[in-house]
Amino acid sequence: MKNICEGLREKLRASGASVFRDIDMLIHYSGEYRNVNEMTNSLFKIANKLRNEVENRLNNNYKVLVLADHGYDVLRNGNVWTLTHKWEKEKLCVSPFVPILVIG
Repeated sequence: MKNICEGLREKLRASGASVFRDIDMLIHYSGEYRNVNEMTNSLFKIANKLRNEVENRLNNNYKVLVLADHGYDVLRNGNVWTLTHKWEKEKLCVSPFVPILVIG
């Protein structure tokens, strides 16, 4: 992602670029959640951190392009909830779909 980020920065003649890894780190290291509220609260904290970073840049008159290399899936097994972004054979998997959003 760092190379892609830098390549897009050059092509778009942007003054800066950064990779926000917090969501990916959460998905890789969060483990299991006992309920959906616990899971959504952890996602909200990170989404809010990203929102703050984007808002700070917008307030400084930058245009912001937000890309993702993949999404994530929410899986439930009994009372256990997990976040993942891998293929689960014969299960619905939407994590490969990539959101692209231009803000500002």
